[in-house]
Amino acid sequence: MKQLPKPLAILVASVAIGGLAFPTQVQANWDRGVAALKRGDYEKAAQELRPAAREGDVRAQYSLATLYLQGRGVEPDPEEAAKWLRQAAKAELAVAQTAMGRLYATGTGVERDDQAALRWYYRAAQWGDPAGQAALGIMLRAGRGAKADPIAAAMWLELAEQAGQGAASRHLVEVRRTLSTEDRERAEKLAKNWKPRRREERRPDTFGDPTGGFSGY
Repeated sequence: MKQLPKPLAILVASVAIGGLAFPTQVQANWDRGVAALKRGDYEKAAQELRPAAREGDVRAQYSLATLYLQGRGVEPDPEEAAKWLRQAAKAELAVAQTAMGRLYATGTGVERDDQAALRWYYRAAQWGDPAGQAALGIMLRAGRGAKADPIAAAMWLELAEQAGQGAASRHLVEVRRTLSTEDRERAEKLAKNWKPRRREERRPDTFGDPTGGFSGY
């Protein structure tokens, strides 16, 4: 069996334990799409995921967008990827929100916009997505998209590090060096008291959390 690209592997593995109910035809398309992904038939996967994505299945939207970004089974098309990611992100899928942040931060498929990137990272971070938290902390430390805020940066980077985001560690060490003891303690307290948004706060037209609670990307 061919190995799945990391984002798709994470989503497929976590959805498998989610126990979610979907409309019959949408679920059938998703199941066939996942089977195609697992055997490395990306063209077939795209064909099956597309109708599910059109029906609003955020799992399919995210996975289809990844195929367009990577050019697997379809011609590479960053704009098409951005279209599907945006739909999943608006439905509060945290991994898609982080991915949208990356698109805006790099100008991939969209016009580069640090403020838009920061907003998407923040939304993902609020759901507890470690990658979104790390990216948000890095941007706040650098003052990209907003005025530099080292205390908030330290808070988000600490949360990301606690969740296993290795990329956050170096930035956290560096931002802590710029803080006074009082500000370091304040950032640590903010991180300790932080709580993610609750699932019931999601929009009512959202299928739910297709990642089964895991938001890695």
